[in-house]
Amino acid sequence: MATATKERILNDFYPTPAPITHQLMSKNPIGGSVLEPCAGHNAISDVLDSYECIDIVHSSDLLWPVSPGRTTNDATDPQYWAEAPKVDWVVTNPPFNVAEKILPLAYEHADRGIAFLLRLSYLEPCNGRKEWLKQHSDQMKQVIVVSPRIRFRSDTKGSDSVTCAWFIWDK
Repeated sequence: MATATKERILNDFYPTPAPITHQLMSKNPIGGSVLEPCAGHNAISDVLDSYECIDIVHSSDLLWPVSPGRTTNDATDPQYWAEAPKVDWVVTNPPFNVAEKILPLAYEHADRGIAFLLRLSYLEPCNGRKEWLKQHSDQMKQVIVVSPRIRFRSDTKGSDSVTCAWFIWDK
């Protein structure tokens, strides 16, 4: 029996459940100043802000025009990073369809490292990320596979159909 495929949610807005961010902190504690460039509704920032060792310097939306007159930031644009405050870490769950644009900019911006929540398939050497992954393979400190699978959508039964992981690159 074929199942109907669910449409992607506008702007790939899939908030990160709090236990997933706590899992990151339990397996690879991050400290210092943190920038969350794809904050949406601050799911990651709110959890990180509960840790005494973290100072959330800045959180912003990616490129979603949520309401008329609301200012948005575009983390795929180098100008966003030029204007953002310097930080120790960039921690985010970016929209998967633009992750390969954001990741190199975030890596260059952070002083200590980056932690990105991505599909496990991000390790596949596709054209848009193959060279960057190859050049930075020695800086990849850890891949924390999230198990069981995250349930990002409330309109599905059980978990979503993809395995995600925290990817951590140190500088």
